[in-house]
Amino acid sequence: MKEEKEKNTNKKQFLIKDFFILFRKVIKSKSEFNSILISRIFMAIAEMSVPFYIIKISSIDSVSDGYVGTTTTILLVSNFIFSKVYGDIGDKYGPKVIIKIGLIAGFLCSLIAIFMNNVLLGYMLYILVSLSTLANNIGNNISVIIYSKKGLVPIYTAISGLVIAPAYLISSFLGGVIVSKFDLNIIFILSLISYGLGILINYKNEIK
Repeated sequence: MKEEKEKNTNKKQFLIKDFFILFRKVIKSKSEFNSILISRIFMAIAEMSVPFYIIKISSIDSVSDGYVGTTTTILLVSNFIFSKVYGDIGDKYGPKVIIKIGLIAGFLCSLIAIFMNNVLLGYMLYILVSLSTLANNIGNNISVIIYSKKGLVPIYTAISGLVIAPAYLISSFLGGVIVSKFDLNIIFILSLISYGLGILINYKNEIK
């Protein structure tokens, strides 16, 4: 029992001691995991616009009182369906395809939000929101399992979190500042650009 405890303690100490060395190696590498991380950073930045979609829809004259409830239902049902779909895609084609779908769906979200003048487009918007945001989460989970080295799944999960969390924090803050000072469409345009850059970088990595 004592020997087992000592082994576990040494293992923990080794992982803590070498975590940032491994972190540096992963970030500097040209691995598939790193490629997905970069795409997810652009997705995280672009997702600053998601909370403001409902504000844009609310500004349309024909919107009904129960519209928010309907869009929430659409989002939840879409999440339920696409979770299964993404699981199957991940099994057959891997996380890169999921991330690609998410980037394209997010790009279309931003495009619809900029030009939206009909409440029916709002339903399509929230289906695409589900496709995009789920891709970010599920793509991450699958990439961690597939690309992490043996026994290092928790470490790769931590690396992913450390990289993506600041992007969400900064984008959330910037989103609030931008909306308070500029027209609502500015945030959708910035998201469109961020998703677009993510698609371009993804395509560039694919060519390599």
